[in-house]
Amino acid sequence: MGIFTFILDLKVKFFRGSTSNPGSVTSKVLAANYTGQVYLWADFSFTTPFKFQYEDYPNDLQRVCYKFDDKRLLAVHFTVAEGVKNKQREATTDPYVAGWKIEDVEVNESPLTLEALSDLRRNPFDVQNDNCELCISLRRNAVYFTSEMLLPALITSLFTLTAVFFQLSKTQPLLLGFSIVSQILSLILISQRLPNFTAHTPTILRFASFNLGVTAILFVVSLLLERTARSTSSIPPPHWIDIFVNWVDRILPLPRVS
Repeated sequence: MGIFTFILDLKVKFFRGSTSNPGSVTSKVLAANYTGQVYLWADFSFTTPFKFQYEDYPNDLQRVCYKFDDKRLLAVHFTVAEGVKNKQREATTDPYVAGWKIEDVEVNESPLTLEALSDLRRNPFDVQNDNCELCISLRRNAVYFTSEMLLPALITSLFTLTAVFFQLSKTQPLLLGFSIVSQILSLILISQRLPNFTAHTPTILRFASFNLGVTAILFVVSLLLERTARSTSSIPPPHWIDIFVNWVDRILPLPRVS
């Protein structure tokens, strides 16, 4: 039985392309347990190319796989270095640092086999090896996600929805203006937490951008409607404004002003 301890340093760089050194063994130790059986203890670090998914950043789940040349009976004991496990985020020095949680460790056997001719002088039989793949699922432990990203986005959305019910009052533009300022500050904070480059737009960023755009449109529309309602001019507004106001009156449950 081969017993392997995998030590993963999360400062390791993950490459998108192929690498000439996918894995390197750093030490091998033969030892015996209390029954006298000899086993192999191997500590090694590895690098492997994989597609980094940022849709759910910073609450994302990354799956890293490492392929072995041959299949063995493995008893996997996965250990994360203490320095990485206990590292906390420091907002003033490194806003991108977050811990990782191990979700799953799998050892999968590939249906493909490798066949090679052996040395006829030593072994007259062919060598057949099965491929084996170690897959590790890591979830980013972003402790700041709820307090610094999710809650500001939900609270500003609540301000935007509440402002709809204050029709033709000073409260409506004030709420919408406060919501816009809060969302801009929230976007600045989110941009500081995001990686420098991502191939995918995170969901939290799409939601915050959509919320800011809708709030800005409502703010401009509320000012136009208030100005139109308080106008004393006898000249009727353009026909498209009447159509838009009637459509809003039918769709939204706005209170009536007596």
